[in-house]
Parts: sequence; structure tokens; C-alpha cells
Amino acid sequence: MKIPSSFSAALRHLAIIAGIFPVVVLAGGSPVEEVPVETSSSVIGWHRGLDPMDFVEEADARDILVGAFTYQYLFGADFDTLPGEVSADEFSAFFPVLLLSNDRMRVMTYLNYRATSFDTSVPNLLPEGTLHTIRLPVTFLYDYSEKWLIGGMVMPGLSGDMDSTSDAFSFSVVAGVGYKQNPDLRWFGGVFYSQGFDDDILTPGLGVMWNPTPKWSVNVLPPFANASWRFHENYALTLFGRYESATWNVEADSAGPDRDVAMSSLRVGLRLERRLSDHFWAQISGGVSFAREMEIETLSSATLQEDDVDAAPFVQAGVNIRF
Repeated sequence: MKIPSSFSAALRHLAIIAGIFPVVVLAGGSPVEEVPVETSSSVIGWHRGLDPMDFVEEADARDILVGAFTYQYLFGADFDTLPGEVSADEFSAFFPVLLLSNDRMRVMTYLNYRATSFDTSVPNLLPEGTLHTIRLPVTFLYDYSEKWLIGGMVMPGLSGDMDSTSDAFSFSVVAGVGYKQNPDLRWFGGVFYSQGFDDDILTPGLGVMWNPTPKWSVNVLPPFANASWRFHENYALTLFGRYESATWNVEADSAGPDRDVAMSSLRVGLRLERRLSDHFWAQISGGVSFAREMEIETLSSATLQEDDVDAAPFVQAGVNIRF
């Protein structure tokens, strides 16, 4: 079964959601509009910013990632049976656009954009132009108590060449809960549903965030896992792994008919970050992409072309936003 892009994207945003809880302590409000801690509790009704929550303690704050702007290059690698090789360029941006609070309820709206271009040495059904992905995850959090947090997310999205969007739409829903065993150990579980690209997905998920020491953090939030070492106040080194899966809808062109293009892989790498200011960090990373698969289908799910792709190195650079 082909895994739609919305599946891995929603889990990625769920990981961000799981990590964003400490933001309210560091910012005393939000990256969009800060609400001072000493006055936020007196504000009645809906207002901009994230108020402090009982679920979050000051000890939880670890410069949590809340946005990023990155460029990535995936070096060329041979197809398994098809002729030629393929490489890829990718630019992505992820940032909050509106954060709201009302009593124990928090609502966070993000914008996620990604542009991907493939370059093949021998023409095949991969499109020559840039493929675009736009998603708008909207997250709802209820600060139930110091130990428990209840949350959910809806995420509409478009993914394709954007010549037509009628078959490029996907929609995802997540419902989950967080349990804080202690300030350094938090568990998360939930259920995910996605519809799009002629696929329906319903699956449970489980994750953990652990801070064994003030300088170390370990997160396992499928399809992502990482271990970070803050060896200096302004530097961090992270070993990471993730499963990548993306699907785009492509209009008929000289290469083939209307089709869905799916690319998946496992990636392992090392990332170095340096603080530029209070909330901005420069980052550079590199690693290997492997277990790569390409699958191209008609809109009725008939296979047009599929193949494995050899492992290849990748490099990435950009700026992370942390609070």
C-alpha cells in the first residue's frame, strides 16, 4: 500500500506539536505575539499568543523547534532496473501564522511549504518541473492538568505540479494525548486518519520525549527519532533518522498521462546547529538516504512505473526557529 504524503507530514507536525508545549514558558506568549506571564491569566476570552499551561514547567524548556527554512540537495543515484540516475533539490519552510488562547484551550495554525525538483539523466515519468506541497495544520490543545494534555489536529493540503488542484487535495486528522511522567520524561499517543491520493489511512501512534541530562535529549516520535547533545550554550549536535514519504499529483504532459508520483526513503544523518540570536539557529547537516522507492500510478491506482533507487548522500543547510 502506497503511503500518502499527508501521513508522514501529519506525523511530522504531531512531533512538532508534542515538542511545542515548552514554548509557552520560554516565550511567555508566542512567536507571533507575546503575552506576558504576569498578565496572561487575567485576559478573558480568545486572544493572540500562547498562555502558560499547567502541563508545562520551566524545567521543560529546551529551545524547542517551532519553525524552519531549509535547502536540501540529494546527490544522484542509479535506478535499480530503469536506465539512468536521479538527483533532487528541495526547499522547505515551516512557521506559525496564528496562535490563540482562551482559558485552558490553545489553537496553533502553521503554514508548511515545500518545493521539490527531480533531475534524471534519462527521461522517465518523473516530471521535469517543480513539484509543490502546501499544508495548513491547525492544532487544538486542552491543558487538562499538570500531568495530562489532550490535543488534536486537522490538516488540509495540496501536493502536485499545481497545474490542476482537483486531484492534489489531501486531508488529515490527528487525536492524541500527552502524559508527563516527570519533567524530563513525557509520553504521547494518538490516532491518525488521512484521506487523499486514492488512499485512506487509519493508524495509532506512540512517542516519547526524554531528557536524561540537561545537555542531552532523546525523542522517538515515529517516523522520526533523534538524540541531541548541547555541548555548548550556543551549539548543538544531533544524530537523527526519519522515514520520508511524499506523493504528488501531476497533470498529463509529454512524458505521460495524469498520474500520482510517490517517493519514499529512510534517512540517517548528523546535524550541527549554532545559535545566531535568541531564537534563530543556523544549521548544516548531512547523511545518507537509503531504502528508496519510486512508484508512479494512474489516478485509478494502476501502476505505470516503479523501481528502487540506490542509496545516496544528502546535504542540508538552513535556519531553525527555536523558543
